[in-house]
Amino acid sequence: FTIALIRQIRIQRMDGGSLSVQEFLGRLPFFEGLSSTGMKIITRSVTQRFFQKGALIQDIIEKGVPREGFHVVVNGTVKLLCVAQNGGEKVIRALGPGDSFGEEKLFLDKINTLVTTQATSHAFLLHVSRDSVLAVLQRDPAFAMRMLSHISSRVYTLLQDIEAYTLKS
Repeated sequence: FTIALIRQIRIQRMDGGSLSVQEFLGRLPFFEGLSSTGMKIITRSVTQRFFQKGALIQDIIEKGVPREGFHVVVNGTVKLLCVAQNGGEKVIRALGPGDSFGEEKLFLDKINTLVTTQATSHAFLLHVSRDSVLAVLQRDPAFAMRMLSHISSRVYTLLQDIEAYTLKS
């Protein structure tokens, strides 16, 4: 995989047009409506990452220290899965363009990741740094509420999945 700091990169759309990173992120529900100052703080922290099909998506390591944050899928697909000791896999979520993962790392210090993330096609991801998100959360209560709503919705969906799974067993 490769990592590059984004400056004025354009994201190619399927219809042949392109978007800036700021325009792409601004279309995601929890970044929608973010002030231009807040969006600049976020986009300055973004790095782009490319993965081949089958590649495991690891944390970014800078000078021996993990770079905390979360990922957004721009193109391609990835899956979040749990791997059992016997090698069996349970897919938790399949993700495509516009989906994000790893937001729990924004709020929980030094947690062990419970899932493995793997590219199921060639994948182009954006990594958004924890520090930038926390800085914007402190300045923008509406952004904080959107982030809480997004994470709460994800927890609710997982609880529904657990309920459906246990009732079927």
